[in-house]
Amino acid sequence: MRDAFAGLRLKVALITALCVAGAVLVLLIIGQHSTPDFTFLMAALFALCGFLLFDILGRRGWEQTIMNEIRKLTQAQERLIREVAGNRNDIADIREGLSDTALAVEAQGRKQDDISDIESRMIETIAKQLGSIGAARKNERRESDIVELTAKPPGTLRATKTGSTGAPPYAESGDYSDTVVLELLRHAVEHDQIDLFVQPIVSLPQRKSRYYELLGRIRARAGVYLPAERYMRLAETNNLVGAIDNLILLRCLQILRTMRREDTGTGYFLNIGEGTLRDAKFMNDLLTFVSQFRPLAQRLVFEMRQENVEKLDKRAEPIIRGLSQLGCRFSMDHIRRGDIDIDLLRQRRISFIKMDAGWLMNEATERGGIQRMKKLKHRLDAAGIDIVVEKIETEHDLRELLDFSIDYGQGYYFGKPDYYGAYLKRKKTA
Repeated sequence: MRDAFAGLRLKVALITALCVAGAVLVLLIIGQHSTPDFTFLMAALFALCGFLLFDILGRRGWEQTIMNEIRKLTQAQERLIREVAGNRNDIADIREGLSDTALAVEAQGRKQDDISDIESRMIETIAKQLGSIGAARKNERRESDIVELTAKPPGTLRATKTGSTGAPPYAESGDYSDTVVLELLRHAVEHDQIDLFVQPIVSLPQRKSRYYELLGRIRARAGVYLPAERYMRLAETNNLVGAIDNLILLRCLQILRTMRREDTGTGYFLNIGEGTLRDAKFMNDLLTFVSQFRPLAQRLVFEMRQENVEKLDKRAEPIIRGLSQLGCRFSMDHIRRGDIDIDLLRQRRISFIKMDAGWLMNEATERGGIQRMKKLKHRLDAAGIDIVVEKIETEHDLRELLDFSIDYGQGYYFGKPDYYGAYLKRKKTA
């Protein structure tokens, strides 16, 4: 503003000087032809006009300068007001963001509490089911006895398969009595002795791993596991099949939930046994558990036996529908009949069917079997259902099966069950 006023004063001074010079020139001309009085009068008149001109020019200049400066100040004030308003909006957004974050943290805390409650309830249900073991025993085994049993040195515990094969080593059937096996089942629940193994399911003919099947194994001692045939008979006798199925399924889901950030995008097949399907309370808890992890739900494929799919408990139907709406898919395995009801599979939301390699090849050797299998494959393709052939052991088996245009293969030929921790470590370094 100071520079603007200085420029104005210079302009007014120049104009005034020009006017005075003009007036002096006019007076000199008039003085040569007029009387002294008339000349004085004209000089006074010119002086008055010069003063008035100087005053008018000065006032207008000052007014214009002041108006310009006021206009600039007004514009600056408007910018300042807009900036203040913008800052207020930013502050409001920050406060809203902090509020949303706080609510999200609080909701996450409630979610974790809910998940913990669900898990605790599911584990408590399983523990109660397995608690009947102790009631049936006359002499309760002490905790120290179990520790001693599960810590047997390798020389006293034989394994049917060694770890070098890639498959989990199992204890020999005669290593443990029925009483000890039942106690080990209870101990596995209380001390989290369920280990997870994965086996690849590859696309054919590319042989690229697309899915993995999760296999829960009950640990007898470090590195050695109870074979299913050793405890399933006892479980059936003691009505514990459902509890064991629930336990293994829950353990698989817990591990997948823990590792979901490190292992993204991979799909997993998990078994749902008949006992689990009949346990309405556990199935409802399962639906709630899975609903907390929607991205994980879309990677889950639940396996059910053919007889369970065809005779699905009505209480399980809404749970299956709810899991499907969350993004879960379903597979039917243990195929024992070739007359598969495609419409029923659609109704049950089945996306895969698993066929035993030996069963499929036996079916093909029967009269008209190849045409029957190819016709079935065509119908499944039309329904959007893929075939997974399991227990493929050799290259010869694979070549025989490729004639049926199968979609996926599984078996020792593509990979043996591997401990989940080792599999995840390899995947990180790949």
